[in-house]
Amino acid sequence: KHGIVYFTGRDYNLRPAIVIRAARIPQQWYKDRCVDRFIRMLIFCMEYFARYMVVPGKIENLSVIVDLAGLGISQVPIGPLGEVYSVMSHHYIGRVYKFYVCNTSYMLSSIAGMVKGLLTDRQKQKLTMLDSVSELRKDFALHMLEEDLGGSRPSVTSFFPFPLEPGPYEAGHSGGPAR
Repeated sequence: KHGIVYFTGRDYNLRPAIVIRAARIPQQWYKDRCVDRFIRMLIFCMEYFARYMVVPGKIENLSVIVDLAGLGISQVPIGPLGEVYSVMSHHYIGRVYKFYVCNTSYMLSSIAGMVKGLLTDRQKQKLTMLDSVSELRKDFALHMLEEDLGGSRPSVTSFFPFPLEPGPYEAGHSGGPAR
């Protein structure tokens, strides 16, 4: 209902892309300490992926796009994002192809650069801090991404059933979905 966690499309290798919009977590959830609802939504999406989107031997992992638009350094939900990392790295090992972090403030990007130095080489390969959302076009067709993520698709307002567009899936494809 809030559009915090949802699937938006697929990348050039047909891996589903899950979008996490941290700014959409309701403030009331922080006050009531109900952030576990966010984690339950993420787990639902991962189980949905495992049940309905995996093609053994072909499509076995996904991309995660973390959108931090509108969040300053003090507003970033470190706890919930840490739990995302914990859930994904402990319960869904090998299911994440890459984390794309976009729309970060300058200060947050600086701190992330320092923190990235503490990561293992494998973790560094999976984490991509984007300077511009247009960099997502290297991996996604434009109709797979919403306009605020550098694509041509209007903002999604209905999140379930997941709003997945048909192909083509070539990176940078601007012709729209095949109908």
